[in-house]
Amino acid sequence: TKDRVPQRESEGIVVEKKEKLRTAKNIIDKITWDEHLQPEEFKVGYLDKYDGILEIPFSELEQTDVVKEYRIEYFKKGALVVWDKKKRIDIL
Repeated sequence: TKDRVPQRESEGIVVEKKEKLRTAKNIIDKITWDEHLQPEEFKVGYLDKYDGILEIPFSELEQTDVVKEYRIEYFKKGALVVWDKKKRIDIL
């Protein structure tokens, strides 16, 4: 996976810029609308302000207001993490 892309070179120092990560909303839309993906295969990990990281089936994400997009930390397909905000993983 690509982590960083060189941005420019000034005075012999390479300044690197992080590659842009798709938002949780983009991933939700892809899982919801991509006919090649089965939403029931996905789980969502989110940060609960009292209990830490919790995981729910993707179908519950659409049924609840409790999980705000900014609290989503990762998406899994089975045991495989396909998107992770902190680790900057995006293989979906």
